[in-house]
Amino acid sequence: MSPRSDATILEADRTAYYVSVVEALAFLDARRPTGRRFGPDADARWKTLAGDLSIADRIDLLVRDGDGQWPTALGARMVFSRFGVAADDAFGIGWESLRGGTAADLWSDLARRGPATTAEALFDRVAAAWKLRLTPFASPSVRPAEKLVVVGPSAAVALAALFAGRTELDWATQATVVATPAAHRQIAGIAAAVAGLTRAPALLTHVDAGGREGTLVVSFDADPRDREAAESTARGTS
Repeated sequence: MSPRSDATILEADRTAYYVSVVEALAFLDARRPTGRRFGPDADARWKTLAGDLSIADRIDLLVRDGDGQWPTALGARMVFSRFGVAADDAFGIGWESLRGGTAADLWSDLARRGPATTAEALFDRVAAAWKLRLTPFASPSVRPAEKLVVVGPSAAVALAALFAGRTELDWATQATVVATPAAHRQIAGIAAAVAGLTRAPALLTHVDAGGREGTLVVSFDADPRDREAAESTARGTS
């Protein structure tokens, strides 16, 4: 993992993470409604069982639940490269949850707008939360078993969509995503979940990327550190 202390997590980044994870959960839940996380039935159960718990607690519970269904897509442990956190723990010891007032505002904003209705709209919201902008990226043709080193959030979103529904391709075993910034890591994880890919590829920082060979697929919004690390071993550029 990248040598990063939890103390370096800015409050703005923590808020962007939570906005993005709630938007992603709402989109995924709306696509295959269960009433388990959102909607009148979920609200009614929460009112009955919440007791002294806050909206911030409800959001954390939703993230923990979703993290079990879509590993690497939602948990803070992967987004923020947290050390020593178990694979089944979305946050880890010492994680600071969203502040109560901010959590309440986030929840009410989502209720007012409703979930994103398309994947494109979802990624627009997620990117905006991180003050980024994704652009269309033309995915290259990919052969079965071809190894890829994917760099840049726009490339990760496009490639995950390409692999969706393609039984001859396996996103988890063919791709390595190099992403150091928390925003890029979260977008790559959400992209896999949105594409219906429950098995995500390796998600590495630039520190860990050495020795990963494969065809380089890089978008213009790649972090320079990630691009340099990937280019040192990957071959070709798309």
